[in-house]
Amino acid sequence: MTTEKEVWNIIADSWTNLRVKPESEVIDFSKTINSGPILDDGCGNCRNLLPFLEREFYCVGMDFSSGMIREAKKFLRKRKLKANLVIGNLVHLPFKKGTFLSILCIRTLHHVGPRILRLEALEEMKRVGIKILMSEWKRWQWRFIWKLIKSFISGHFGDVYVDWNYHGKKYKRFHHLYTKKELEEDLKTVGLKIERIWFDNKGNIWSLVRE
Repeated sequence: MTTEKEVWNIIADSWTNLRVKPESEVIDFSKTINSGPILDDGCGNCRNLLPFLEREFYCVGMDFSSGMIREAKKFLRKRKLKANLVIGNLVHLPFKKGTFLSILCIRTLHHVGPRILRLEALEEMKRVGIKILMSEWKRWQWRFIWKLIKSFISGHFGDVYVDWNYHGKKYKRFHHLYTKKELEEDLKTVGLKIERIWFDNKGNIWSLVRE
């Protein structure tokens, strides 16, 4: 069976071709930030670092997928921008306490499972950063109804696998679909202070928190 990391290494080029602009919420957040260093935790191709790199902030992009880091290098080189790129794991961040003023974790935490590991990932972000902007897929979406029913029957409610089609083959990616209440509970469990939680119109829950 193909591991989660192997899946992301395989699909990295097709993923990055579909995602080239930073999220509008990240752009808005960047306008409230006056300096780095910034960490993009689960950076993908580093598109969400663009608003910070264009202002010449020191930025680090970290991903557990070597394929994604490869695509990030190409993505930034094409735009004549540079970030420090690192292969690492959300659950064991390779940085010292308080290294970053701000952390982005955009649609990344929901790929981590089970819950105990997601809590460890939140603890790690709290350890190395001060302010954190996150987004995750929300649970109650019609496109996931049958997957949610199956996850409930299996005893792992909210844990689903979503297909990615690549060169005629389907690769499964793990997602934990969050409710607002569940996300709030996880953030409070690790002692993160919630400034704001909100929904966008694309099926995501956003949260702005502090250590």
